[in-house]
Amino acid sequence: MDIETVDKFLKEFKDKARVFGIIFRIDRKKNIQALLDLEISAIMREKIIMSLTVEDYYKGPTEDKLNYMGELWKFGKSVDKKEVYIKISKGTGGDAALCHEKQSFEFRKDNFEIVYHFYRCKDTNEEFTTTELDQLNMNQVYNLYRQKYAIPFPDEIKRVRELYGISALRMSKLLGFGDNQYRKYEEGETPSVSNGKMISALKDPHFFLEILKLAQNQFPNDEILKIEKRVKELLLNNSCFENKINEFIFHNHLSLRSSMNGYASVIPEKVKQIIVFFASALQGVFETKLNKLLFYSDFLSYKKYGKGISGLQYQAISYGPVPVRYSTIYENLDGLKKEIINLGNGYSGSIITTVEQFEQSLFTVEELEVLQCVLAHFEKSKANEISEMSHAEEAWRQNEKQHSLIDYSYAFDLRQL
Repeated sequence: MDIETVDKFLKEFKDKARVFGIIFRIDRKKNIQALLDLEISAIMREKIIMSLTVEDYYKGPTEDKLNYMGELWKFGKSVDKKEVYIKISKGTGGDAALCHEKQSFEFRKDNFEIVYHFYRCKDTNEEFTTTELDQLNMNQVYNLYRQKYAIPFPDEIKRVRELYGISALRMSKLLGFGDNQYRKYEEGETPSVSNGKMISALKDPHFFLEILKLAQNQFPNDEILKIEKRVKELLLNNSCFENKINEFIFHNHLSLRSSMNGYASVIPEKVKQIIVFFASALQGVFETKLNKLLFYSDFLSYKKYGKGISGLQYQAISYGPVPVRYSTIYENLDGLKKEIINLGNGYSGSIITTVEQFEQSLFTVEELEVLQCVLAHFEKSKANEISEMSHAEEAWRQNEKQHSLIDYSYAFDLRQL
């Protein structure tokens, strides 16, 4: 095959991919298992495909005898010193339905069952995935692995470092990791069990001081003194009044991550800012409606990314899904005001207001998009209307009778969003 023809195909393929995205056919389970084995993300896979050049050409075009969706071109690429073969075509179009089913995948010699998401073509019944769906599927596997071995999540890993005010490079050096390893963990790479436990142990300032003493010859003396000062300040603040208040407000919510809290941890300021977001945008929000806005925000985030936002647990009560001890949260977080409003005919309601400005720096781009989506969808809905909508959700229907806590896996069956 001449270079000009291969170059033309790649250009046409990439142009189409930039507009319509890439779908992944053939053997969908084999595709995601390969990503787990290589320990690369679905996003990285797409970057690898979009970086293909004529030098990577291997074979083709050949007939797609499995899916009959056009010609197949084969390319080879070295990924982490392993030769990977990539088959691509420009494909065709067609309507598809989003489906999900239970599937098991292996990661680091452990098997994990997840709710596997894929599309099915309405015309051909062909099944395929996208980068976004594969990342969601992989995130579920990683969540279960981290939960099983008590490995901290990326945001926790970042907070541990920021707690002591040092760079990712310095933290890697302190722990004896490779220069960029700590940063990679912050960006989503899953640590080994031993490295994960080491990072978790660093949450204790006493343990951190011991590690710092062992590495004191690796850093300038003035830097050691600066870090030691920071650690001693943390030890003094650990018993401060604010920490006691937060412990009182959120003590019913799990500290360990699981599917019951969306694999997110409760950060009091972040929880407050979610409430500030809705209370400011709506110029005050009734407590009943706020409960549902929080529920839909967390569960939509889990549906899209395999992770909640607030880390709150939810319970199914008569009026729909609500955060556990929601009244305690609303009444005790600084910057929020709870007022009783007379609604007439002997009825009253609680409204939450705030004068604080929303601090969006605490949230990822994806989390902000979820909050905006929930606001746009329910902005005009009254409290009783959104409550009725929540009663149609399996998350409430399957748990209301016993007033049970709600597993975030019900997010995959959300009807409203």
